[in-house]
Amino acid sequence: MRVCYHIQTYRSPDLVTRLARRIRRSSPEAIIHVSHDVRGTPLQRAELHAVPDLHLTVDRGGRGDFNTVDRWLACVRWLGDQRIDCDWLVNLTGQDYPVRPLADVERDLAAGDVDAHLEHFPVLTARSHWPVREGRTRYQYRYRHLADLSERSRRLLRPLTAINRAQPWLRVNVSYGLSAGRRTRRPLPEGWSWYGGSFYGAVSRGSAEHVVAWCDAHDEVVDHLRHTLVPEEVVLQTVLLNAGRWRVRDDSRRYYDFSGSRHGSPRTLTVADVPRALGSGKDFARKFDASEPLDLIDRALDQAPSA
Repeated sequence: MRVCYHIQTYRSPDLVTRLARRIRRSSPEAIIHVSHDVRGTPLQRAELHAVPDLHLTVDRGGRGDFNTVDRWLACVRWLGDQRIDCDWLVNLTGQDYPVRPLADVERDLAAGDVDAHLEHFPVLTARSHWPVREGRTRYQYRYRHLADLSERSRRLLRPLTAINRAQPWLRVNVSYGLSAGRRTRRPLPEGWSWYGGSFYGAVSRGSAEHVVAWCDAHDEVVDHLRHTLVPEEVVLQTVLLNAGRWRVRDDSRRYYDFSGSRHGSPRTLTVADVPRALGSGKDFARKFDASEPLDLIDRALDQAPSA
């Protein structure tokens, strides 16, 4: 049983290095693949390269666009090209941190009866975790990115989105930069439906390779997704659930808190959140931006007996 931990990073280089060291210390045989956004804060390369058997790539990233998916696909392809033996791919951000011993996490993955642990729900039904209108706005329109926006510019331009409620053909979005979209015809194969959820979870090697092969064989759908909003929150779920052959558990095995959050990002966790994160039974928690909560987690994990 071997796991690849794929860490997608943009900022907080000290936390990225700390996460990589924690994984290596806790799982000596794991594969660690760090995929860093070229536009992000420079990483601590010397410290990362000191982590044994860590593979680092620097590429164009971005939140809310297909570059995030491209980096995941590249990791799966790299595993195949290098003929690296692994059984599971765990997708993380640089602000994640384990809240269970990784020996227990990996044991549960190996002993489980599913092929993927991913939050999932049908996007365009009453069972969606998002308003149905939001799902349509995200995935039934083809967008063109017009400009990057500062937080201040986003606030100033938000009134433009009133046009979205006045008619069904055009959409204006300011959450991920300024973009405009026009409604398009159905992009999915006949009989398929959109399924959404968090991009961050765990998938078996076989199901990961299935997603890569499907994307390679469906250029038209992938091209459509490249011009949608937040495509990373539908790709894995839509491909695996519509295939009908993969057992996907509706649980990303992540602890996060969206109370009071903005722009779809979970609240930053503090020292006060650590007991709840450790007691959640989840594998990883997100998101952290300081070392003090991680100090408490490290002490708890180092003292915890493996189940």
